[in-house]
Amino acid sequence: MVRRNKNILIVALYSNGLVGSLAGLSLVYSPGFELIEQKFSKHLPPVAVVHQSRPLSPLRLYKNTLYDVKIYLVISEISLSMAVSVYLYKYIMNIIKQYKIDMVFFLSSINDVEYNYITNIQDLKLDNMKRINEGAIGGPMAILLPNLHDRIPYLVIFAPTTAKGNVDVPAAISLLGRFREITNILLGIDLEINTNTLQEHQERSQNDPKPEIKDPGIYR
Repeated sequence: MVRRNKNILIVALYSNGLVGSLAGLSLVYSPGFELIEQKFSKHLPPVAVVHQSRPLSPLRLYKNTLYDVKIYLVISEISLSMAVSVYLYKYIMNIIKQYKIDMVFFLSSINDVEYNYITNIQDLKLDNMKRINEGAIGGPMAILLPNLHDRIPYLVIFAPTTAKGNVDVPAAISLLGRFREITNILLGIDLEINTNTLQEHQERSQNDPKPEIKDPGIYR
């Protein structure tokens, strides 16, 4: 099933294990993605992120025109409160209107052992993924999805993670692989994704010596 959309929006938000943000950052470093906008607002916390020695707003918009479809990417590298979520909702809805977006993908994570997804595309069935038909959503998507549901096709992909306050690099790598497969099926494009930074981080973590745990004796 190939849908010939012209303008695609990817939304990569802060999620459990930083999976959504890490996936978005890997896309930023992938061929063709260029920064077109940084958001600075009184609604956002006074936080900057630094990449390649350049301070940036944690909320940014990128564009990629290497493929038959135009791809836009919104990334947030910080956790956003519900108050800020209203600002984010308005920002994304403006992007959808301004760039005439035909379909939206959300990259996120969930405390589960398998992939989950939410979509308003009725005939879409994804192998080895569980479609969420009943449940609840929190954070920015709690505002975004109800307002998108009857307007534009969307797909939310939740990568499984058991991270509790830790960065889950393997889950981010897995999510990007699954996202590449899905875009190939739905859009007919072979999206080139640079996961080198994530893979190097994972290899370093595996090779790091584990701290020695001493017997606490009577102090337990």
